[in-house]
Amino acid sequence: MYQRGLLKESGTDDPEFYFKWIGAKDTDDPSDTKLWEKVNPAVQNDWWPVENLQRRFKSLPLHEFQRYHLNQWTRTEDESWITSDQWLACQDEELELEEAADTFVGIDMALRHDSVGIVYGQKDENEVISVKSKIWLPDGENYMDYQEIEAFIVDLMKKYKLIEVAYDPAFFERSAQVLLDRGVPMVNFPQTHSRMIPACGNAYDLIANSRIRHDGNPTFTDQVLSAAQRTTDMGWRLSKGRSKRKIDSCIAMVMMLDRITAPEPLDENPEVSIINL
Repeated sequence: MYQRGLLKESGTDDPEFYFKWIGAKDTDDPSDTKLWEKVNPAVQNDWWPVENLQRRFKSLPLHEFQRYHLNQWTRTEDESWITSDQWLACQDEELELEEAADTFVGIDMALRHDSVGIVYGQKDENEVISVKSKIWLPDGENYMDYQEIEAFIVDLMKKYKLIEVAYDPAFFERSAQVLLDRGVPMVNFPQTHSRMIPACGNAYDLIANSRIRHDGNPTFTDQVLSAAQRTTDMGWRLSKGRSKRKIDSCIAMVMMLDRITAPEPLDENPEVSIINL
């Protein structure tokens, strides 16, 4: 029924079927109070104060708030690779990164329709990794602005002691060359089974043992908890195909965590280049 309604809203001729869906889109920010008013007629017509939604947003797990108050399809707990309690245990809303500390970056790129996720992190003296994210959501049929994404990475290099940027060459090879020319150390990280299976296991171990910290960004949290597993003959990995929502920043985090926990190179002053894994 829902799929039939989406076809009708997209222009399919179906005169015998009436459909009107009021709800947030996957690309909407679930923390946006203007969105709450837009998708809740009771708020628009003063039947229910928006302050009630503010209290519910703070008290409910994010996926439940999205389901009950934003009318979105969401994940279920048993589909996620980690539990919401495990992720919540790593949250630190006052998290800040240090400008002088070694900083690693992971990026999961897309052309359009999908989101783009950049996750960057630092490891402290106790081997705890602090992570922050930047996520670009798709804007209709428009292609992603590569220059804006490249500029953000350059800004990271100016602000922090950037050690390397891990990327999948599928959609980012040209940008990697551009960034390399600007002095950004790049690591070619193809998302093959041989790379992603151990990287996903490493990320799970870090989260399950509360060895990372994050600031609780709602969009980042949604993408991390929406990631679903796929079992292969080599082991399990996270799968965009099995995940019902966007998970690009989660994949970027997995790549970054793999690199920040990798053995340190012997050369303390390597040339700036693209490292092929």
